This record gives sequence, structure tokens and C-alpha cells, in this order.
Amino acid sequence: MSSVQGQFDTISTLLFLLTVQLLREDRSLLAGLSFGLAVWLKLFPGVCLLLFVAYLFARYDNAGAIKRTVMAAVGALIVTIILLTPQFLNGEMDIVFGFFTGRMNTVTEYEWYNTLVSVRLTLMLLLMIVLMVWSFIGMKRRTEDLDRYLYLYGGTLLAAATIISRGYQYAPSFMAPIILFAMISDDRRSYGKLFSWMSILLIIDAFFSVGPSLLAMASVYFGVVDPAWLSDISVAFLTTIGYSSSMPIGVVTAIAWAVMLWLFVLYAVSDLFGERYPRFRAIAEKMRIMKEEPE
Repeated sequence: MSSVQGQFDTISTLLFLLTVQLLREDRSLLAGLSFGLAVWLKLFPGVCLLLFVAYLFARYDNAGAIKRTVMAAVGALIVTIILLTPQFLNGEMDIVFGFFTGRMNTVTEYEWYNTLVSVRLTLMLLLMIVLMVWSFIGMKRRTEDLDRYLYLYGGTLLAAATIISRGYQYAPSFMAPIILFAMISDDRRSYGKLFSWMSILLIIDAFFSVGPSLLAMASVYFGVVDPAWLSDISVAFLTTIGYSSSMPIGVVTAIAWAVMLWLFVLYAVSDLFGERYPRFRAIAEKMRIMKEEPE
């Protein structure tokens, strides 16, 4: 779904996971290179910056942590210089952040909608700042099992960041963290069920958004069907029962998986927060609707 629209989310998420692994292996310079590339491909991994710094200070003494932080910063700076030098020389630095600023300045003919979008983006950015500080404090206070919590905190931040610009095509950005939680969290079964349901809903949403055109690349590459014919039936599909129709079926599934994504972030934060505060964990467990009753 993501590759059909030419999204880099899969690559950026892979580089995020590579950064985590390199930090675990004490290869700070390479981790900085990987992290810098991940951020410049897609901005969302940048929310883990404070988390990575906290991990280094939790794992090493102050001198060792500072040394490794500087090495990682040098790696990220090297990537930044390599990628931005052409734009700087051509006097095109204004377009470097054009994608992000363009999303922040959505303009339509409806003033109320423009205001609503601006308020939503502002609130989401404030939420991300709060979560970044929360992950920094939480990781820095950890004294054991640091590698596992690096994945869990990072996965939570990554999933929350994708809510800022939500869409089925960005699924690789938040499905990978959910898989991590399903594999290494204390409540694996609930996160596994969440992953299964979200996968089904995302596929339905994507199909009703772009229809048979999901198969366009495969049809051209393998020559199984005529691309022109595939284009015609895709248009027919979208204008009858797809997103372009009067009764878009995919809207229901889109809303459903979006709600589940919010639930994942809420569950993840409550689990990580509750490990340090048992009373809060008890309250969160009572509110969790997906947790199975004990046999």
C-alpha cells in the first residue's frame, strides 16, 4: 500500500530500527548516520531524539554518555551536510522544509475547516512534545532492561507521530511498533489482537481508497493484465463503491483503524507509565476493554 504511492515510510522505519540496534551495539557514529538519514527521509523518527540521548545517559556514566552523544551528533551532521549541500549551493534551502510547512498550512475555501486543521496540528505537536519529555524521563530513570524499553518507548513515539498526518499509506510507520509490542511487551496477546484487527481494517481502507490500482505496479512489471484496462476498472470501482462514490464504504474502516491507533498509543503509554506507578496501572487495567478476562 505504501510503495504504490511512493512513500518512504518503510525505509525510514527500517532506519529507525537500525539506529536502535546500532545504539545497543555501542556504535554511536553509525547510529547517528542512520538516524540522520531516517529523519531527512521522513521527519517523524525525529521524535525519538531525546529518547536516544536518555538511553545513552542511562546506560553509561556521564562522560561516556556525552562522548557517545557527540559521536552520534557528528554522524547525523555528516548526513545533513551531504544531503543539504546541493540545496544550499543552489539557493533552494526554502524548499527543504516545504513538505512539513505545507502540511501545517492547509488552505481550503472553508475557513472553519482551516481553523480546525490548525488547532488539531497545534494540539498534536504539543502532545508529541509532552510524550518526548515523558520518554526522556522514563528512559533515564531505568536501571535495567534498557534495550527492551528503548524499543517500547521508541515504538510508542513513532506510532504517536504518525497520527499527525494519518493515512493508510503511512501504515509501515506505526504497524512496526505494534508488532514490537506484540513480541516483547508484558501484554503480548492484546497487542497481537490489535495488530490483527488493524491489518484487516487497513487493507479494506486501502482497497476502497485506490481500488484495483493497488495492482498497477505488478501488472506493468509482470505483464499479467493490460495497465489501461486496470486503470479503467479502477476508475469505475472508485466512482461506484470506492471513496469517490456517494456512500464510501472505506470511510467506516478508516475511522475504525484510526481509533484503534489512538487506543494503541493510550495502552502503550499506560503500560509503560504503570510499571513505575502500580496504582495508575490498576486503574488502566480496569479501563482496558481489549484485555481478556483471566481463565
